[in-house]
Amino acid sequence: MSDRVPVEVKRGKRNSEEGTEVVVKYFEEKYVPKGWFSPEKWVKEEKRMTIFFPKVSITSNSDIKDIYEIDFDKNNPYKSIPSYVVFPRKEGGQISEESEGWNFCYYTDLWGPHLYHAVVEEWAHTEWSNVLRIEHETKEVWILSSETYPNDVRRYVAKFHCPDLYDQALRQWWKLLEQVKSRKLEEKKSELEYLEKVGRYEELAQKYEYLLMPEKAGEIRRKARQVAEVRVDLNNLIRQLGERGFTITYHCSHCGAPLRIDAETEVEAIKSCRHCGSRIEAIDLAHFVKSFLS
Repeated sequence: MSDRVPVEVKRGKRNSEEGTEVVVKYFEEKYVPKGWFSPEKWVKEEKRMTIFFPKVSITSNSDIKDIYEIDFDKNNPYKSIPSYVVFPRKEGGQISEESEGWNFCYYTDLWGPHLYHAVVEEWAHTEWSNVLRIEHETKEVWILSSETYPNDVRRYVAKFHCPDLYDQALRQWWKLLEQVKSRKLEEKKSELEYLEKVGRYEELAQKYEYLLMPEKAGEIRRKARQVAEVRVDLNNLIRQLGERGFTITYHCSHCGAPLRIDAETEVEAIKSCRHCGSRIEAIDLAHFVKSFLS
């Protein structure tokens, strides 16, 4: 706990938004000049102030776990708190905390390390931007507050035990994440289709991982392994064509252009259509050759 000690909490309202007003006491050093019968000295003077925390609903001081003023000129543990949320993330069906803690990084690259960074940026522009962090194990919520004074604006951050707000914020977080996910998927639909069309499977799988679609990423990687196995099988099938002295013609599924296959054909040479450039599915080609040989 900081040197600001809560002494009273009460419901409040600022700019039509409900929340909790926290009255805190703290001490400031005051200089007392030298008098006729007393030396100069510094004394601590008790003061009180009210800080409004939006969205918070508590009834007891015990629900306040920490409260700090964000002072960028002092070396306190929360001086670098950004106005970006740090929320739990789902990995393998479980919820885990972001390991980077308060110094949450965000990226300008659309295909950055993780979709969460894009969600963080958008969260900062929603009505929930003052919710900085939730902790799923304790259901505690970190809230940012700003107080305006005649010659100054001060920012405070406090941690509250507030399960109802935890649940609301978590629902809003996942809702925003799904919205961003859907929009990014639609924006990059043509690029995803192109990567699959040309067979750049690992790059495609990484894109789906970024979009929080691990099942789809796994499907793409399984397809890549299957294609690799089919290519080996296709080599054997082409060898059989040569042994029998056959030459066959396969037609591109995209443009209908003919593709001649005989004993001299190499698998790498028939990965794509020479006419339209589209990828030729090795699986479909292998099935075609097998049906001819059977």
